Amino acid sequence: MTIPSIHEITEIQKKYETGSKKSLGQNYCINPGVLKKIADSITADILFRNGITGIKETNTGAPVPPVIVEIGPGYGALTEQLLAKYPVVIAVEKDPVSAEILKQRLAGNIKDGRLSVITGDYLDVHNEIFTLAGKYIEKNHKIAVAGNLPYNTAATVIIETLEHHSSELCSITAMLQLESARRMTALPSSHEYGAISLLVQYYSDVKLLFKVQPGSFFPAPKVTSAVVKFSIKQQTGDCFPRCEYRNFKNIVKAGFAHRRKLLITSFRNNLSPEQFRRIENVVAHTPHLLKKRAQDCTLEEFITLSAGAE
Repeated sequence: MTIPSIHEITEIQKKYETGSKKSLGQNYCINPGVLKKIADSITADILFRNGITGIKETNTGAPVPPVIVEIGPGYGALTEQLLAKYPVVIAVEKDPVSAEILKQRLAGNIKDGRLSVITGDYLDVHNEIFTLAGKYIEKNHKIAVAGNLPYNTAATVIIETLEHHSSELCSITAMLQLESARRMTALPSSHEYGAISLLVQYYSDVKLLFKVQPGSFFPAPKVTSAVVKFSIKQQTGDCFPRCEYRNFKNIVKAGFAHRRKLLITSFRNNLSPEQFRRIENVVAHTPHLLKKRAQDCTLEEFITLSAGAE
């Protein structure tokens, strides 16, 4: 099976009397080099990151490959690259027509038990998907999420996955709009730095791997894309934040409610009096922290503030 070309995609759509649905963000990647790089990137650093990803090793010392959850497989171009490298892929496709086409194109992989195709909106079925993925793997082995995500829901998909499944994950490797990729990988004091930067970086080490030009897709989008990898942090020891995520999220959102205002003003206006009092006590020896703007505060500083407000 080969990656569908523009001509083949057009023929598939004629056969099934369908087309690319803009509402679902259906821009199919037709660049085999890009697709292979995405598949390879999922485990490219496992040998160097076993302590962070939590992927167990076999008795021979070789890392155990993760089970892959692919979001938005379309007609299966990336799915084929994933199946060439990983033993099990669970593909979640919202469009029923695309899901049926995928089942027919990769029927052999479904028959041999290496591919499962689930029809549904990932945001509605992610809990069921991770339950299914858990049945394929031994205890403490991990799951990797991959996909060419619809631009209009990509941020929500990533946040939901991190919030609900970080303990089961080793990584998320996703194709995003370049603008979203820059926001998620942004550092303090940069224009793109904001609440979403901190929320994803709470759970993961985030890296923009490479850009993807519009010509790599059919139909071609009007914007440049980028592949981003979220490598999940350990949930024990010094690698993982020392505060409750729910409180951290609340503090971050309060801080960025008015990003140009000082934290002392934002917190006073957006937190309860008790929370604000606790934060003042925590920073009593470093009062300058509340005189900074949210966009200039590091992840560690927000963790300190959040831990103090609990």
